[in-house]
Amino acid sequence: KILSQKTENGLLGNIYSTGEAMQALFVSSNYYNKNQWVCEKTRDTVLTEISRGAFRMPTAAAQILPALKGKTYLDVNKDSSCVYSSDSFHPSTQEPIVSVTPAVSPSQIQVNYSVVIDKRKDRIVVSVTDG
Repeated sequence: KILSQKTENGLLGNIYSTGEAMQALFVSSNYYNKNQWVCEKTRDTVLTEISRGAFRMPTAAAQILPALKGKTYLDVNKDSSCVYSSDSFHPSTQEPIVSVTPAVSPSQIQVNYSVVIDKRKDRIVVSVTDG
């Protein structure tokens, strides 16, 4: 699906979605033909767009920087002493000491977020406001 959004100039979707699409393709190279995507063309187009000011906002720049380094968000700080291994880090939500009822009770949905690297799978379930 990602490669179906490839534009003539090499972008994957638009300039702002390209960084995350590149990261997805980096980790899923077993699932597409290497001739389907020329990452150097995508990179060159992104670099041209950077020089034109496409990433003035830091949040937009953060989307593309890992891909330009050939990395994914999963690589960021993986060797830092501050990073917990998945075996010792189990985030959970604590029940509040005082019960608070919101003025408007928005409907909540549960999102299952999982990451699989090789045969290792990490997963967390979070509740977020619907919509």
